[in-house]
Amino acid sequence: MTVYKYTGRTKQGAQKKGTVDAPTKKAAIAKLREQGINPRQLEESKSLLHAEIKLGASGKVKNEDFVIYCRQFATLIRAGISIVEATKILAEQTTSKALKKVLYEVEEDVRAGTPFSKAASKHPKAFPQLFANMISSGEATGNMDETLERLANMFEKQFKLKKKVQSALTYPVILLFITFVVVFFLLIFIVPSFVTSFEDMGAELPLITVYTIAFSDFLQAYWWLVISIVLVAIIGLQFFYKKSKKFHYTINFTSVA
Repeated sequence: MTVYKYTGRTKQGAQKKGTVDAPTKKAAIAKLREQGINPRQLEESKSLLHAEIKLGASGKVKNEDFVIYCRQFATLIRAGISIVEATKILAEQTTSKALKKVLYEVEEDVRAGTPFSKAASKHPKAFPQLFANMISSGEATGNMDETLERLANMFEKQFKLKKKVQSALTYPVILLFITFVVVFFLLIFIVPSFVTSFEDMGAELPLITVYTIAFSDFLQAYWWLVISIVLVAIIGLQFFYKKSKKFHYTINFTSVA
């Protein structure tokens, strides 16, 4: 919810100031009028006391929340409920703050006469382009209920597949991490203890042993550099995964294949 500061007058003509929380500006005006206040000035509060705390928020709706919304929306439309009322119901019921805000804005646009597909396309972080395109087709053919049913089935299958891939990759990732930690520990603390013994023996060491000792010496001197490189690589992969559609597609295709 957004907090708005208002200045207005009551039905008795008395001036009144205060704040009101609502998902949108239009909703705030409607809420004030229900309370018997005619707002003259209304603006979003910039006070830190009213600032909503967002941890890593980007306004993007989670896949799980969108899949639930899509299924519920299809069910309501198939039951004969209008798009406007269905959108309002789901906006009130959803626990996702990002989705709630978007649905209230979509509801206002649809009430004003905007087609649902165009209202949804204004929020690409909430509604995929495919969703808006297929809804537009459903509006043109008059088969909104069937279109929404197909969309709900498709997004549910995608979500389940993604969960299976994530579950399948969890064990290898954990195993790789443990292996890295164990090898790092051995090279830093265990291998150096054998160096003195090798030197006392005076024998010629195998090439792989020489390389192992050299790498151990390097890690002891520059362990901080190795850890930094690993962290930068992980952050870089996450960045490209989110920002590059081509990289995102490549990773997903490889994982599924």
